[in-house]
Amino acid sequence: MLVSATVIPFIPMQKLHASVTTRMLLALRGVIFRSYRHSLIDAALQETNVKTEVLRLSINRTRARAQPTSLRASVFGQTLSLVGDQHPQLFQTNKRLWTTVLLGEGAEDIGGPFREHLSEMCRELMSTNLPLFVPTPNHVHNIGTHRDAFVPAAGATGPLEQSAFVFLGKLMGGCFRSGEPLSLVFPPLVWKSLCGSPITIQDLKDVDQLCVQCIEEFSSIERHVESAEEFDQAFEMERFVTKLCDNTLRELIWKGSDVKVTYDRCREYATMLLETRLHEFDLHLSKLREGLLLVVPDMALLLLTPEELEVRVCGKADFSVEEVERTAAFEGRHRRGPPRPAALAGAARRNVDTAPLVSALCLRPRPSPHPPARRAAQLPGRPGCQAPTRGHVLLLHRAPRLQHARGHEAEAVLLHRELPRHGHGLQRPRRRRE
Repeated sequence: MLVSATVIPFIPMQKLHASVTTRMLLALRGVIFRSYRHSLIDAALQETNVKTEVLRLSINRTRARAQPTSLRASVFGQTLSLVGDQHPQLFQTNKRLWTTVLLGEGAEDIGGPFREHLSEMCRELMSTNLPLFVPTPNHVHNIGTHRDAFVPAAGATGPLEQSAFVFLGKLMGGCFRSGEPLSLVFPPLVWKSLCGSPITIQDLKDVDQLCVQCIEEFSSIERHVESAEEFDQAFEMERFVTKLCDNTLRELIWKGSDVKVTYDRCREYATMLLETRLHEFDLHLSKLREGLLLVVPDMALLLLTPEELEVRVCGKADFSVEEVERTAAFEGRHRRGPPRPAALAGAARRNVDTAPLVSALCLRPRPSPHPPARRAAQLPGRPGCQAPTRGHVLLLHRAPRLQHARGHEAEAVLLHRELPRHGHGLQRPRRRRE
């Protein structure tokens, strides 16, 4: 700890033209005390906070829903046109970035419309409606890990799309500072690129497992094929071309679509295929990082691991029962004295498999055009019911006559409070009158 406090402040924290010392620090940042790294980041953010005028944005969700595939008409596109050209200082604050007016909806922004605004943008981005992101091939083929993740579309290279990625980076930086989580689901490859960590074939496997299997087979083709004649019969149509995540074709060499893959060039094909797929998103991720660095210091990204950066921007993906209890708010009348939330939570834990609690617990998922394909953890005593993940909130609706730890009865128990850093746009359920 003493060595870290003495050395790290004097190391230049820049990914571009990084020195040998900087590269060594990036390789060893995972073993440096997490508390010390985060204290440095928090101090840097505090020093660079800027007080700016709070803007008032008017968003027309009716227009966005009428043209669901239009980038300019979407909620994200409307926000881009309103604040995309604003100075990055707008996002360099630990307060709410702006206030939102939802046209025709009569909502007054004291926090809810702003969070709903962020949620709406994330729902649009994490879908196939806009031309910015596409589901991973693992999602399409229902194989491998991170099937619920999205990656940049390789074809999104126009000026409007590039400005959209820069704006999304600035938005991520603003939420990084203010603690407002974004419901973005990216594979580790994206977060590694933003942190400056090297991308490996395992990261590609998290996106496209079938492609990695193809690379491995062609790299050791002699194990699977005995002769060149047998190879020609099996791979007669194989060319030096590959299909990217958005189904666009990219040639691996000059006029690769006309060059046949032969037995002698299998390793060359596998090497070029791996290199192309690992750098498929370089342009998009560089724009995303460019926008992020306009708001957050470079050292903040370089001191964080990819997993820590994801938590800072998107919040935790899963919560334990203990964390749910600590952040829950209990309401309702109690017949014999004031309510005791801790005792009630203990009673709920002991009766988790009983019928009253099973009928009282429910999970309300946020609507998503692309439901996660991977299987989530199951709740104990609730077959088929998913445990709380990002985009879910656990609600304890009216539980009549739930036995208290001391034999008392609690009525109209409501667990309504949203978990911290757990997504946005969830309405507090109304309390039922008895």
